[in-house]
Amino acid sequence: MVFQPATSRGLGRGIEQLVAAIRPTLGPRPRLVAVASALGGKPPELLDSGGVIARRLTDLPDRDADMGAMLLRNLLWRLHEEAGDGTATAAVLFGAVYRGGLRYLAGGGNAMRLRRGLERGLGLVLDELAGLATPVGGRAGLAWVAEACGADRELAALLGEIFDIIGEWGQLEVRSGHGRGLEREYVEGMHWDGGLLSPGFLTDPARREARVESAAVLLSDLAVSDPRISCRRSNSRAGRGRGRWSSSRASSPRAPSRCCW
Repeated sequence: MVFQPATSRGLGRGIEQLVAAIRPTLGPRPRLVAVASALGGKPPELLDSGGVIARRLTDLPDRDADMGAMLLRNLLWRLHEEAGDGTATAAVLFGAVYRGGLRYLAGGGNAMRLRRGLERGLGLVLDELAGLATPVGGRAGLAWVAEACGADRELAALLGEIFDIIGEWGQLEVRSGHGRGLEREYVEGMHWDGGLLSPGFLTDPARREARVESAAVLLSDLAVSDPRISCRRSNSRAGRGRGRWSSSRASSPRAPSRCCW
């Protein structure tokens, strides 16, 4: 068992180590952090994303420090998944708030008053940032933001074009290429995060794609578990002679696999 003040000191050591590893990526000049690979024989990774750097750092030798590092690591990775940027700024701010909070508590301050003050201050900061924010739109504006983030003019121009076309809610998929140039392909349609329930739906197994033109679409808010129900609905008169596509709240893998598509 570990008691105060050793607990807060141990957490602080881990937080400071993680912040020190991420701080170099904070602008205005882009800098990289080399992270050694856990697998032997592989070169180190050169990273500029605070979230990815935090994800790579695990199992610090000091157990107490490791707990503090994992606390901050979880916060940064969630921010990375939700916002995609700002992890380095969040890490530096987290370290500063933690150090200041410890000094306040060591001087006899009340922890609950500190929490309420931080929550009130957070609301004021968010309101001020919302007032300073400038909406970005248009191909040129989006390309300018992309170049400021990535320092690559050619890629920024391509991203400006892509986001100007697909809009805020468009689905963007990034794939590894086989050449040195940048390529893009636009596909009109809809996207389901759940994906295909059965590999039998694939029309192009090599590319793992299912393309259906002029399809009859069956939408259901019911859970389809009986193959007979799925087949009867999909083979109805409205879908006879056409490609068929089904979307339901939940479905058993047996249901689509037993039907003739």
